[in-house]
Amino acid sequence: MNVKLITIFGAVLGSVLVWAGSAAAEERFTDLQHSKWAEDGITYMSERGTVAGYGNGKFMPERQVTRAQAVTFMVRELYPQELQQETGDGMTYTDVPKNHPFYLEIAIAAKHGLASGFPDSTFHPDAPMSRAETAAFLTRAYSLVKGQQPVTITDTAKHWAAAPILIMSSNGLIGGYSDSTFRPDRSVTRAEFAVFMSRVIRFERQGAIQAQDWDKLMSYMTVSEQVGQMLMPDIRQWNGQVTTTVNEGVKRSIHDQDLGGLILFDKNIVDARQVTTLTHDLQMEAGDIPLFLGIDQEGGVVKRIPGGTNLPGQMALGATGDTTLAEAAGRLTGEELKALGLQVNFAPVLDINSNPDNPIIGMRSFSSDPDLVTRL
Repeated sequence: MNVKLITIFGAVLGSVLVWAGSAAAEERFTDLQHSKWAEDGITYMSERGTVAGYGNGKFMPERQVTRAQAVTFMVRELYPQELQQETGDGMTYTDVPKNHPFYLEIAIAAKHGLASGFPDSTFHPDAPMSRAETAAFLTRAYSLVKGQQPVTITDTAKHWAAAPILIMSSNGLIGGYSDSTFRPDRSVTRAEFAVFMSRVIRFERQGAIQAQDWDKLMSYMTVSEQVGQMLMPDIRQWNGQVTTTVNEGVKRSIHDQDLGGLILFDKNIVDARQVTTLTHDLQMEAGDIPLFLGIDQEGGVVKRIPGGTNLPGQMALGATGDTTLAEAAGRLTGEELKALGLQVNFAPVLDINSNPDNPIIGMRSFSSDPDLVTRL
């Protein structure tokens, strides 16, 4: 799945049409009023460009999901780049002609072993997807292993999908009914399948974060999220007013642009209590990937935190020539910023004060001596 990283431009330029809708961008569905339990999962998968509706705001959540639709969702999620490259040549299912609307997706799924056919070389693309098949498809696609949660399901021990059902259930990704049955052969709705997929993806992302496996996390990030990680805009004003709290403009920027971070300036800061509240509230909007929150607390003439330790500026430290003092100053600044919820400090200034006529650097530099600047 790391190959997603090379598909930014292809994913932006291409789109995958399905029914009357497109999965290339989030759709706003208007027919979820009776499926509120699934709205979060459907919206999440739509935002990822994985599930699409039938046009005119219709998702039809209670309609059965077919085997072809299910593998289409998985291929869009796991192998989007191949939808722009693959021809589908070599697929052997006898009941999936080239003019089938999901021929290409089924071919890609078959190539990667996401879904298997039947002994008679058929795939049954338009057959409803069962709960057992859902567990098998998702377990295979994401290489899931048995979890630690207790499982009390009573009707799957001798079922052909007992193993994948156990894996999904023991990780809390799929549940049974109040009578402790799973009903493995019951068909799955489009809403249910979207929810199951969203659970698996969120589960995998959380596991990657806990393991600090950033390559794996990147493979589960959308193109928008990957691009957003490279953005750290300022939020000095919104609607002509100074931004000192999380307003609607900030919320929209974070969510609509999948921002990786923000930088605060003096206009955003009133006092230590206010900035701590602001950074906390910003992180509450961030989702499962925390924001990088930056500032440029240099000390000396450039200070951002009222009440914080205002250490001497770089030129004063440079005058001492003492690397121990420079390190102590940096450590203290870092500790105070961390306590305020700020993890990135764009300081100290590493410019060499080589031009005495430059009004911008001056005292903010350690020295005009490159060697001293390097040491400090």
